[in-house]
Amino acid sequence: MPRSFLTAAWRDFILSNWRVDPEYLHPFIPDGAELDPFQGQHYVSLVWFRFLNLTVKGLPAFGHRTFPEVNLRFYVRRVVNGELRRGVVFLREMTPRRWGERVARFFYNEPYLNLC
Repeated sequence: MPRSFLTAAWRDFILSNWRVDPEYLHPFIPDGAELDPFQGQHYVSLVWFRFLNLTVKGLPAFGHRTFPEVNLRFYVRRVVNGELRRGVVFLREMTPRRWGERVARFFYNEPYLNLC
């Protein structure tokens, strides 16, 4: 199995959810996916947490091992080979680490914003 590009532990979560009109989310749904409702309602979540022990290709990310992140997300699903798969779409991810923002944008096309 190939080594992961990035690994880290996620700790100290705070999760806030808001019910939203699904029309607001439609422009952001990836091709092949659909909104994944919870009990018939659609939600966005604001998630606060800390990255701990970040590694890049198995090597410690010195100076960037532990840092906070906030992300705004919503939930999608799709069927692949008859299997239901669930996922998240990030509307915005925020971190005080410029390096983290640049890596996430370059390698993963993630919508990161630097808070500093």
